[in-house]
Amino acid sequence: ERTPLNTTEDLNKHYFWDACIIACEAVINFAKRHAELAREMMKNEKNKERKKELEKIAEICSKVPENPANSFYEALQSLWFIHLCIEIENNSFGYSLGRMDQYLYPFYKKGIDEGEITREKAAELLACLWLKFNTIHWITRHSIAAITQTSNFQNVTIGGRDNKGRDASNELSHLIVEVDTALKLPQPTLSLRYHDCINEAFLFKCAEDIATGGGKPAIFCENYAYSVLPLYEVPLEDVIEFAPIGCVEMGIPGKTALFAGCFISLPHCLELVFTNGIHRKTGKKIGIETGEIERFPRFNDFINAFFKQFEFVHHIIVSYFKISQVAIRPYFVPCPFNSSLISDCITKGKDLHSGGARYNHFFASYPVGMVTTANSLYAVKKLVYEEKNISMKELKEALEKNFEGEFKKIRKICLEVPKYGNDIDEVDDMLRDLFKEISEIVMKEKNAFNHPIAPAYLGVTAHYFHGIGCGATPDGRLAYTPFADGSLSAYPGTDKNGPTALIKSATKANTSPAVATLFNIKLNPSIFKSAEGMRKFLSLVKTYSDLGGYHIQFNVIDKKTLLEAKKYPERHRDLLIRVAGFSAYFVDLSPTVQDEIIARTEHNF
Repeated sequence: ERTPLNTTEDLNKHYFWDACIIACEAVINFAKRHAELAREMMKNEKNKERKKELEKIAEICSKVPENPANSFYEALQSLWFIHLCIEIENNSFGYSLGRMDQYLYPFYKKGIDEGEITREKAAELLACLWLKFNTIHWITRHSIAAITQTSNFQNVTIGGRDNKGRDASNELSHLIVEVDTALKLPQPTLSLRYHDCINEAFLFKCAEDIATGGGKPAIFCENYAYSVLPLYEVPLEDVIEFAPIGCVEMGIPGKTALFAGCFISLPHCLELVFTNGIHRKTGKKIGIETGEIERFPRFNDFINAFFKQFEFVHHIIVSYFKISQVAIRPYFVPCPFNSSLISDCITKGKDLHSGGARYNHFFASYPVGMVTTANSLYAVKKLVYEEKNISMKELKEALEKNFEGEFKKIRKICLEVPKYGNDIDEVDDMLRDLFKEISEIVMKEKNAFNHPIAPAYLGVTAHYFHGIGCGATPDGRLAYTPFADGSLSAYPGTDKNGPTALIKSATKANTSPAVATLFNIKLNPSIFKSAEGMRKFLSLVKTYSDLGGYHIQFNVIDKKTLLEAKKYPERHRDLLIRVAGFSAYFVDLSPTVQDEIIARTEHNF
């Protein structure tokens, strides 16, 4: 039945559907051009084996993605064409591949059972796909490239449970980890869905990959996702299929429109309280007047002024993003091919960027500097309001002077105040309260599709780039230096009571309803050299999950190696490390980001 063309909405649907057809036909033609090229190359190929390969390539590229795949090779080729064309259409980052070990497993099992493919050949094809992921580069502004360190966040998810609650890992899950371990490539990001009944052999294999130092796979605890996603009206049958999208954000593959938000510096908002709305570095008024800092008689007055500054800044940023959602994205960056693959876009006759997806809930804002802010708020509460070791006027002057000269003694006092990451309830409670209040403020706002904004605490490397624009903070941090990374990672050098204390602090934060948190821990490689060390590591992960954590990732590297790699990069070209929600070659990072990673606390058991 044809849709009547009586209204503007009818016309828009018609144009959208036409665009989807044109885009899909273009992708089919794109694949067939590869088939033609392979046939052309065959004419001059002398090597029999290579000629056979080209013949197979031509055969498969003639078939997929126009037709359903029937073999593992065809499924991988179809997946690659579709993924590549989404990347070409959008020129952006975060396009992730969901639960690859689940949807590819039937093809793998059929091929193995019927003798069509060997395990070794399947590994070779996967390795080729991994190499192709690393050929994708996107064009963007220098500022965005700096924050992402040029990563494009192609996330592959493995593990998890099935719809009956059973462990879903399989032979392909194992093979994916083996290929990732062997290749040591930055892309794709690998994410493990961790749960209570995870297969021990599979978990051990993932731990062996982590032990190589590339920070993969990152670990995502299912219990947290199962408790949070229903808050966004996601039914259980879809929650079961959740996978990290991009960095660490939750999404439902094939059904979600994930709109990246804006990084908002919380320490800057705190600075605005001390300056009554003035940006200290530029002298410009960017906040609201919350009053002279010396006139806050109680800590509650002080912290409420901070929340007002954040709410003001957040509202402005969300307003701009609403404009981009309504007036820019649908008209200037439509994505008919991607939309044709996302549930409900075709039914609604709406582009992904116009609210066509089933879930448009995950437009997020990204508050940055949570731990630096919590440590600072606790320092103000303790030093100014409780112990009265210093006055607010003295603290304000010390921050303005960057703790220099006569104010060095005040910095010493600030640094001595207990910090997050040491299992100290008072400090950890400050971070918990900060998460709660910031999330409530964020969710007061709605996106252009009338859903509450989802709080997402990830940061990427924004902790560095916001940090170098922010003055000194009451925790003793000097001006124009990085904040604590992620959202639950301790400030470098302040987590002194070991990794167990650190994860206990992190899980006290009670970050729900956040759809993303980011937690980095650096471990000494010696941990993984004994069965006892491996057991303790796996016990640490289990404890984090049991206590209600969401995401955790590990850098397994020692400071000596990092310092040597910085000094002699040519000797360490393949040194893969975890930065934020992605891995990268250490020598390719900017020197300042390298320094921040070197400074992170190195834990041992």
